[in-house]
Amino acid sequence: MPTSVHARAAADERPAPAVRHLFVYGLLQSTQSLGNALDGIGHRQPARAPGRLFDLGAYPGWQPPSTPDDWVHGELLELTDPETALAEADAIEGFQGHDAEALYHRVLIRAVTANAGSALAWCYRYARPLSSRPIGDGRWTAAATLGL
Repeated sequence: MPTSVHARAAADERPAPAVRHLFVYGLLQSTQSLGNALDGIGHRQPARAPGRLFDLGAYPGWQPPSTPDDWVHGELLELTDPETALAEADAIEGFQGHDAEALYHRVLIRAVTANAGSALAWCYRYARPLSSRPIGDGRWTAAATLGL
């Protein structure tokens, strides 16, 4: 089996995903209901990413930052099997491509870890119009949303 990107392309094979991290900020966090829903996940650690977080009721929505002070807190997941993990996450997040019907779009961001490291990571951007206000501290939990 070819291993380089060029050899895979020449053999008409799909290239291996280059981005091996996923930033999660809602139900896919380890303390939330879908925290164990993905296969192909290695280490996970607390992280933050530039952006604004919106409470959409049963789940949150991430949007790019509007100021340099906008941060969303979540977890950075190392993908040991990116193809499997991303396919499962895409299904959960309603991402089937960048069309008008998608609930979320998968985008690349830079996430920062607690030890000041950073990684290029996939993140799900809410793709519908928003009418709610951003969550001030950039942290979402299902318990807070449900008033528990």
